[in-house]
Amino acid sequence: MILIGENMNIMSIKYGKAMKEKDAKVIQELAVQEQEAGMDYVDLNIGPAGRIG
Repeated sequence: MILIGENMNIMSIKYGKAMKEKDAKVIQELAVQEQEAGMDYVDLNIGPAGRIG
């Protein structure tokens, strides 16, 4: 079975802000948490394409 973590979403205040500000530390911390929880992949929901993304 392949496990996919789906907690990283631009609609989240914390992760949305980190993505917009290109704050790698916050994003990396969640990726590590997902890996430690046994996820094989992380689904990044970065929203629609736009000028600020």
